[in-house]
Amino acid sequence: MKLSSRQAAVLLHTHESSVKRWCNAGALPCSFTNGGHRRIQLDDLLLFADSQEVDCELLRLGGDAEMALKSVFRLRRGVLSNDVVTLLKDWLLESQSRKVLALIIVARSFGISLSVIFDKMIGDLMRHIGESWAAGSFGIGEEHRVSECILDVLYHLQSEVEPSDDRMRPTAILGTGPDDDHVTGALMVRTLLTEIGWNVVFLGRKVPVEDFVLFQQKYKASLVCISLAADRSLADVSSFITSVRSLSGNDGFQIAFGGSGARSLLRAPTTAPDHSGVFFFESATEFGSWADTTLNHLLTPYHEVN
Repeated sequence: MKLSSRQAAVLLHTHESSVKRWCNAGALPCSFTNGGHRRIQLDDLLLFADSQEVDCELLRLGGDAEMALKSVFRLRRGVLSNDVVTLLKDWLLESQSRKVLALIIVARSFGISLSVIFDKMIGDLMRHIGESWAAGSFGIGEEHRVSECILDVLYHLQSEVEPSDDRMRPTAILGTGPDDDHVTGALMVRTLLTEIGWNVVFLGRKVPVEDFVLFQQKYKASLVCISLAADRSLADVSSFITSVRSLSGNDGFQIAFGGSGARSLLRAPTTAPDHSGVFFFESATEFGSWADTTLNHLLTPYHEVN
């Protein structure tokens, strides 16, 4: 697999001029196209990074490095092959969450957003695991093992995201629904909101309605996010919304529902006019775009004053 000097620079976390200098000195082998552009074999780049102790996440992937890098380039076009989903699953079954994290870091280095990573990489992987379990080819222990490794990855990603200044940013309250024990989706939302610029108060699993309201009022939150992993009827969610609004005194904040349990409710805003300020999202990309726009709208008065 051949790389341009720019791609090599991204993988080595350095400037393209450094790559060209190493090539000119013969330390990093390269060839040239007819147009005079350098091309570097991936194997040569990895040998160079290893021998020179240059930081390169692909070194952590061993013999899977080329396949993983090709998957990153395809992911930039919104495609993730089944082979890569299987590779991710195999890594996690071997408790190699560090390899998944390394692949995510490479993807981020090439400008792939967290939203796309969550929708296509983590999302497709979780759907594959769910389908395998439903088909009987995946045991409960295996499902739990993979899920816990994914949580390890998400906790690490959260630690890498810089929190915003809470004196300047609005707050979002986040948790799973009262009967929802699956927290993976909520953790992705936490990292996404933090990167966008929200202050996030994460309440965890099975959050009672009263606690969503309590923390919304305590932090004067502009947004309450509820992750629904299990299917809910419109009547159930309407009751939840009514309870939140009633207990809080309808304090002017917005409510966002997401997760697989929200898919059947995507038409709710148009069928329930009394639930203004309530939104339903199926993808991280859609939610992230909305949350970013909402944040900028909320920050406008602050910037005008300051």
